[in-house]
Amino acid sequence: MISRSVWEGLTPTSDSEFFEFRGTKQPECALLLKRGKGVLLTCDAIQNYGDYSFNNWLAKLVMPRMGFRKKTIVGPIWLKLMTPENESLESEFLRLLELKFDKLLSAHGTFLEQDAHEAVQVAVRSAFSNRID
Repeated sequence: MISRSVWEGLTPTSDSEFFEFRGTKQPECALLLKRGKGVLLTCDAIQNYGDYSFNNWLAKLVMPRMGFRKKTIVGPIWLKLMTPENESLESEFLRLLELKFDKLLSAHGTFLEQDAHEAVQVAVRSAFSNRID
């Protein structure tokens, strides 16, 4: 049960803001640190697998086959589980791309030190390229 909404203005630092994905089956947020060119912190929605060096041998073998390529991605399992039936979350990712950031720290994968906005843009385009208009 959620006791407080991120829209109440509660952030960990004065130079940060929450981004709340709307319309997902379960709550998901990202945190933007407005430092330098911006640092985006994500959990499941956006993931960055620069390499598999911290994974065990089984994960190294299975992850590419499950859609976890060595790049920035929209979490494929998260997207499938969090998207309501017959709907799309594409508009939420386009809204996320309105934020200004150059670095990405995801709970899944490795730190992306630069060009993160472009990497997320490519990931979003890739995740939603197979949709039927």
